[in-house]
Amino acid sequence: MVDGRRLLAISLLPSAIGLLVSCTDPRSRPAPPIVDAAVAPSFQLTSPGTIIGSLYMFDDDGLDALDLSIRVAGFSYEGDSTILLSGLPEETRPINWNLPPGIIVGTQVTVIARVSDFAGFASSDSLFLTVEDTVSSTLRSRVKRLY
Repeated sequence: MVDGRRLLAISLLPSAIGLLVSCTDPRSRPAPPIVDAAVAPSFQLTSPGTIIGSLYMFDDDGLDALDLSIRVAGFSYEGDSTILLSGLPEETRPINWNLPPGIIVGTQVTVIARVSDFAGFASSDSLFLTVEDTVSSTLRSRVKRLY
């Protein structure tokens, strides 16, 4: 009976090794890039004003292009910019976008960052901001004259 158990263990050993090797493929699988859009926790959006933030992007295949779009709810204002990247696997870029005057307090502003890599994959991240203050150009010029 001991010989039967040994024979069974020896015959199953190659199958067990084959199963383990097939489950641990050393090749990395293609995946979309990582993109993270962020603003400072204390950031307050004003109209007119500037959207200030940062983009972190990573991909093993190399970063190809960034498409940055701005959408303002209820307004015809849209901004779009395509930036060809250097092909490095990792980049951090600033977001520095001017918002025009006349956007009402409480209006939703969406920033969409879409990144593509050289393997043809793409991913995106969005920021959802709200206009918190409106500064009229007349008031701004009066304040400048006072100082």
